Amino acid sequence: MTLQEYGNIHPEQAKDFDAIARSADEAADFAAGDVEETTGQRSVGDLYAVGEGVQIALWPERRMPTYEDCSRHVGPNAVSELLNLHERDIVCAQTSEQRIVRLQVIKLTDDASLQAKVVVWDQ
Repeated sequence: MTLQEYGNIHPEQAKDFDAIARSADEAADFAAGDVEETTGQRSVGDLYAVGEGVQIALWPERRMPTYEDCSRHVGPNAVSELLNLHERDIVCAQTSEQRIVRLQVIKLTDDASLQAKVVVWDQ
């Protein structure tokens, strides 16, 4: 089963993609635009894995990855943060409940929010 939505990941409110797939009261998986210590400003284009077991990895190709592509790519390429993402970048991720997620960055905003087209594949 796949679920798709356009979603905003806001700096003040992390996103739980497990809750999109079903009703869940789990901790959030992803956050955007952390505050930079040196300037106090929010960084635009940053994505962070914040939940336990959450993994994110930048997809290196321009073609859209499938479930199998993201599933194979995220583990060995996982990082806890992706900095300086750009519009049209694609991120493969795994949630705290081991769902595979594909995020395609649609828009970055001045308030450091990240708008993405999101596909969540249910287990």
